[in-house]
Amino acid sequence: MKYRLPYVAVTGRVKTFLDGAPTLPVSCTTYVVKDYQGYLDSLKFTSYALRHGAGVSLHIGELDLSDFPTASPNVYFYLSKDHLDYEEFSQLPNVVSEPVGQVIQVYDSMMESIPGTVSIEDAWLLTHTFKSRDSYTIDLSLLRPKGKANGRGLVASGPCSFALIFSNILNVLAAPNKVIPIMRLYSRLNEVLRRGGIYKNGAIVIHCDIDSPLCLDFLSATRADCPWARMSLNLDKDCNPKDTLQKAIPLVRSGDLFLVKKVYDANGRRIYHNVCLEVLLPHRGTCLLTHVNLGSTPKSKIAKAFERGMKFLCLLHSRTGVDKDGVYLSPSQDRQVGLGVIGLANLLAFYQVKYKDFVHALKLALDGVK
Repeated sequence: MKYRLPYVAVTGRVKTFLDGAPTLPVSCTTYVVKDYQGYLDSLKFTSYALRHGAGVSLHIGELDLSDFPTASPNVYFYLSKDHLDYEEFSQLPNVVSEPVGQVIQVYDSMMESIPGTVSIEDAWLLTHTFKSRDSYTIDLSLLRPKGKANGRGLVASGPCSFALIFSNILNVLAAPNKVIPIMRLYSRLNEVLRRGGIYKNGAIVIHCDIDSPLCLDFLSATRADCPWARMSLNLDKDCNPKDTLQKAIPLVRSGDLFLVKKVYDANGRRIYHNVCLEVLLPHRGTCLLTHVNLGSTPKSKIAKAFERGMKFLCLLHSRTGVDKDGVYLSPSQDRQVGLGVIGLANLLAFYQVKYKDFVHALKLALDGVK
């Protein structure tokens, strides 16, 4: 796609996509977890987003835990001694020198496998089918050692890190109260998949409704439980119990919890806050972002720059093929875009406008709108 937008900052994932790289330009996405199958699907959904550098907003307030299985199988981990990362290895339970019982051979790919093996993502789902009191070994010896690249720009975080994901899955299965274990699992996915040996921009935000039966358990999660995830409480104008708010306020003050309001569209359909807490999306919707570069835009061209930037985003979203893998909604169902700004300080400095004068003018303009 050819583009000539002198005042729009075509950077990041958008630029990479337009330059021909096989990436998705979408920034973040939303998934609403409502039942056990939705929880299973959310693991692959979250993996897909994080591996593409996108953030995920996971809404668990409507989750029904009644159909979750409870199992305590004897699960062991087998890793090649040459691949061990001893800092993470020390956190693993049940590591064996030889496989025990039924062996699940995990292939070195998130989605692909070869005969006799399963992909990493399929192994996650297979783990949920383990029966109580049976013995299984999750064989991770085929996974690349930590720090090794696969020739396509992806650097391995190592088999120990993936073993920790499996360990979190087993904790979800075994726990009588599954809310915090599920939150820990989402946090672990972000920790392992986001880094991949290098820093990536993916992020996880876990949302819960204030009127959800899961809310008090949700608010019991600590920063140590979810170090790689943020938490957000969705308020309801008709139901904000005082005892729940009293528990939430200290978390807000400490920066561990965000507060947002439930939102519905014109047809009464619930729409959900994205990772940024600003854009509202349907389940599996996506958002595409770019910016107007005010630092290189003459004052007389600012309005036109915003118009061109928005038209550019709307056109681009429809051509990204964001839905080609069946993971995200198609642009015909959902086409959310966000147009921001960069270079505000440069613009104000060029016209010798102080911040306080700019803020004062902005307030006057907003009062006029009211």
